[in-house]
Amino acid sequence: MLLSTFRHIKGIGKKTESYLWEKGITNWDKYLKLNGKQLSLFNDDFINPIESSIQAYEDGNTGFFAPDLPRTEYYRIALTYPKETLFLDIETTGLSLYYDQITLVGWSIGQKYGVSLKDQDASGLLDALNSAKAIVTFNGTLFDLKFLKKTFPTIYMPPIHIDLRFFAKRAGLSGGQKAIEPQVGYKRPKLVKGMEGESAPILWYKYRRGDKAALKELVTYNHADIEGMKWVFDYALKKIYEIDKIPSEIRSKTNFSKFKSKIDWVKNEPKNGNPYRVYLAEYSGHLKPLITFNELNEIVPLSDETFIGIDLVSSEDRESGYCILTGNKAKTFRIKTDEEMIHFAQDAGAALISIDSYSAQIN
Repeated sequence: MLLSTFRHIKGIGKKTESYLWEKGITNWDKYLKLNGKQLSLFNDDFINPIESSIQAYEDGNTGFFAPDLPRTEYYRIALTYPKETLFLDIETTGLSLYYDQITLVGWSIGQKYGVSLKDQDASGLLDALNSAKAIVTFNGTLFDLKFLKKTFPTIYMPPIHIDLRFFAKRAGLSGGQKAIEPQVGYKRPKLVKGMEGESAPILWYKYRRGDKAALKELVTYNHADIEGMKWVFDYALKKIYEIDKIPSEIRSKTNFSKFKSKIDWVKNEPKNGNPYRVYLAEYSGHLKPLITFNELNEIVPLSDETFIGIDLVSSEDRESGYCILTGNKAKTFRIKTDEEMIHFAQDAGAALISIDSYSAQIN
């Protein structure tokens, strides 16, 4: 579909591109052949960019198109290089970019599925990114890519990124990926059916304590996320074709769901570290927290301070989680009303109250 794209050329917007298509100019070669005969509206200023586009296409240089092609049309490049489009999803210890870490990165390119675990050789992942023409994520703009850039500061990212969270919304699909999948016909494996994202950190911590079955479940969950993305992409694409009135002769016949990948489980660790052969190794990292209370107490005296943490719910009809931490002693309970929360905070003499991700210092 990239060969039929004109929107990266200065002066050509959506209406002009549609005008070209209506005139039968459905690719760059036709434009060059007909320019000057049927296109008095345009001048030679458009010829050089098209010739440069043809050269970039032949070179596989997607970076040529990235600066000027609207991001809403990046999907055209993925459709042009389907076997070199990489679907990626990460698992983490939590949602905070500052406090949490990547535990697993999974990706699929072509019909292969690869995995990179925390503290293991990531060269397979980096090689896959280097070879990809485009990358597809779900909410990667706000989550996956930020974590990857934090973990690997010099990482190379393909210049073309399609975020399915926004792509699907254009097609009328709202909500998270798990909510969208049933609408597009994707069914998850029984092992991870109904599993939500909050289960991933738990599985990782179970694996750290020797449960290799938990790692298998985590990998299966990640793989299901990636395969689900392919179905979301295909479904959204058909809707966008209709919404944008893309002519049928221009529409790509590519279906990413047909590039189905499988997890290649192996019993023995691959000698060459092949990321596309998944071996359930014993956890070899340390089990210590990043910092202990005693270590932190040496930096900032905390033994006599009191802090309160509140996991707030949306209604006083339900109970919120409440924790009073004094030194290294924690007291947890549930509480309903705002008045009770304020009362306990005042009685405890809290120096700091943290409500989910919002913190307030008490003067």
